[in-house]
Amino acid sequence: MPVKMNPRNKKLLYLVVIYLLTLQIGCSQLDVAVNMSDKINRSLERITENEFVEMKNLTDDYDWDTMHVILPYTNLDEYMKKCKDDGYTLSWYGNKDVKIEYDDSVVLLLFASGHKVSVYAEIDREKCPIPFVDIVNELGKNKFYIDDSKFRISKKIN
Repeated sequence: MPVKMNPRNKKLLYLVVIYLLTLQIGCSQLDVAVNMSDKINRSLERITENEFVEMKNLTDDYDWDTMHVILPYTNLDEYMKKCKDDGYTLSWYGNKDVKIEYDDSVVLLLFASGHKVSVYAEIDREKCPIPFVDIVNELGKNKFYIDDSKFRISKKIN
């Protein structure tokens, strides 16, 4: 038997639902990926030869469990589709103003928590002591888990 509501309670219920929907939409807008390009590039430039770098130490307190290394000339939409085809949904909310698709002087690092990009950084290949392109090509993968994202600097870039 359906419950009958008086018009005042019905109006109050509608207002609560609208408020909750507005709150949900507002919170999701705050949940955008953070650009840490400058900070991570500066940190990588200060690393000395034969030192190990743990990428989790360069992303402050942002939560992530996988790092995706996106090589130059990669179309981000195609990469996201490839992830989906491989059974792994990757979503990125916020500004995607990156030059990876048309510039070979950078690699793009996407740090994802679950399936959502939480931090990203465009890394200057000339100044970076980690040869990300070589690592991806040699290992045949571009997705690294947080515990596997430790790299040894074999040669200092000047």
